[in-house]
Amino acid sequence: MSDETVSVNKQLIAEGEKIDQKDNEKLNALAHALQYHDFDAAGRLLSLGARPDTPVTFLDMPVAWLPVVDGDVEAVKALRKLGINYSKLRYRGATAIDFASQSGNKELLDALRSPGAVL
Repeated sequence: MSDETVSVNKQLIAEGEKIDQKDNEKLNALAHALQYHDFDAAGRLLSLGARPDTPVTFLDMPVAWLPVVDGDVEAVKALRKLGINYSKLRYRGATAIDFASQSGNKELLDALRSPGAVL
């Protein structure tokens, strides 16, 4: 997840390795970066092709939804700055904004709705 590993990761990807491989807990590298608030690593992974819609956990939830479900406003804001468009990521037919509205978490809802660059 460091800058030094980017070139190695590019080589592995060129040889057929998948950036979104999952571990025994069904988490990928992007999920781990988000859990540890390593947003620099998350950005590097996204630039290498990690997909925010990759299903993770035993619930098969899009990886970018992890901070939404956790109410992790800081991670949502970081992902938005990295270009994640939460209006396009659905889980079980709902958008992240739908989820935040139902949860009553105003700060999370504001983070999801705030203007910013989106993919």
